[in-house]
Amino acid sequence: MSVGSVFTIMTEDLKKKKLCALFVPHTLTTEQKEHRIASSEDLIAAADEEPNFLKTIVTGDESWCLKYDPETKRQSSEWTSPGKGRPMKVLASKSKTKTMLLVFFDSRGIIHHEFLRQGSTVTEKGPVFSKQRSNSMFVNKSLPEFQLYVDAVELETRIAT
Repeated sequence: MSVGSVFTIMTEDLKKKKLCALFVPHTLTTEQKEHRIASSEDLIAAADEEPNFLKTIVTGDESWCLKYDPETKRQSSEWTSPGKGRPMKVLASKSKTKTMLLVFFDSRGIIHHEFLRQGSTVTEKGPVFSKQRSNSMFVNKSLPEFQLYVDAVELETRIAT
């Protein structure tokens, strides 16, 4: 049986589709899920009490940034005319050099970003952002009163200390 016949049977007769898996960043424990639900309920209650509450929220997230992140084969594909050959692309590898980017923003946009020194992470010993440091960073940005909320569970525990 040919590959084409198998494909026809799978797609037309059996109505199957070939889908790529959806990647999720991580799975949460029951405790982490409960913590997020409680935090969300607190935010909703605070927003109901104070109309300008959402304007006082500063949130942040972190992401690894590679020195060079090459396109995948699919990302670099091109439409070509009939009779033209396949485009050539040099195979590039991802850099092993990476650094962590921390970004903080409020309802108006990004208010602070910084790259951690190479090799350091937000889960290292000691808080990355103490409340004192946060105050000096954000009060200077015309945020006299703010609430700091962070996406990552690990970073949430660091800021709480």
